[in-house]
Amino acid sequence: MRKNIKRILIETTIRKTIQDIKLSPEKSIHNLANKALSFSKGRLGQRFFGTAQEMLLNEKSAYYDLIKDTVHYVDTDKLVNFGMNIGYNSCTVGAKTIRELNDTEQFQIPWNLSLTIDYDTFSHSKNHYRNLIAQGIELGIYTWILYSTRIPQGLLSLIREYDDCAFILFCSGVNITDELLQEANSLNNLMFAIEYDSHIQTACETLRHGSFLYSVCFPYTEEDAERIMNESFLSYIIRLHPIITFFQANVTCSSETREKVYQFIKDTRTQQVFSTVLMDLILDNQFSNRSLSLDSSVVGFDASGQFYSISGKTFDRECNLYQNNLKTILKLALPIS
Repeated sequence: MRKNIKRILIETTIRKTIQDIKLSPEKSIHNLANKALSFSKGRLGQRFFGTAQEMLLNEKSAYYDLIKDTVHYVDTDKLVNFGMNIGYNSCTVGAKTIRELNDTEQFQIPWNLSLTIDYDTFSHSKNHYRNLIAQGIELGIYTWILYSTRIPQGLLSLIREYDDCAFILFCSGVNITDELLQEANSLNNLMFAIEYDSHIQTACETLRHGSFLYSVCFPYTEEDAERIMNESFLSYIIRLHPIITFFQANVTCSSETREKVYQFIKDTRTQQVFSTVLMDLILDNQFSNRSLSLDSSVVGFDASGQFYSISGKTFDRECNLYQNNLKTILKLALPIS
């Protein structure tokens, strides 16, 4: 996507506002939320920025601290480009394409796709992922969620190739090495999401020192629910300074526990007492999908290239990125009946 005049103007305004935040935080943060809402025309963007605007009416909101901290430690180019790729390319331009295609085509298009990347096979399958992302852009998909236990060589070059997209890379903190960050330093369309494990503190400190965008992810089990809702747990998370704190339920979690945790996440967001944005990786994604599609399915491709749905629905072998293009797969897997 070539930068059009509208994006250039918005980006210039956002950059100016970020500089203003460093000088006069409270007033400029209000202006940022108002400008973002006025620039966003789609339902998804209006919902997101409208909520942000309402929250920032509370002058005691912890999100003021979050924004002030973020603009000071994150490289401005990374912050602006990633934010524009999410807010403009994905939630505005991409969402418009998705809505138009949903009206004319007989299949549904998710606003983002998850890809589980296999360390051992990526070098042989990179072209398949390259084609998949290019096909996704044509359909209006600009946000990609990547899962990789170990980060294979060449993955960052794939992210670099599609600089109009926003990539959120979920990985263990043990992956955050000086060598990796040296290669990632030139990427302005990447956010790391670090799994909550024994390496998390060191990883977050390293990313913060390097001015990278990062969040944390807490995969939780049935037994973890009470821990999540303990104030001391979130107080520790705050000391890691993540922009977003993602929560992801284990497949063994009951629906009651998922709903209980999600209600806590929503209540905590509304209270605005913690300077990180709490999100349920699945349920918040479903909520966003409802703004664009008839269904709220959270979908993606597993390590074998097979299309899957979080709901557990199974699909034919033809729904595989090694077998068919994305449009064909979505037609087969997500038809509009």
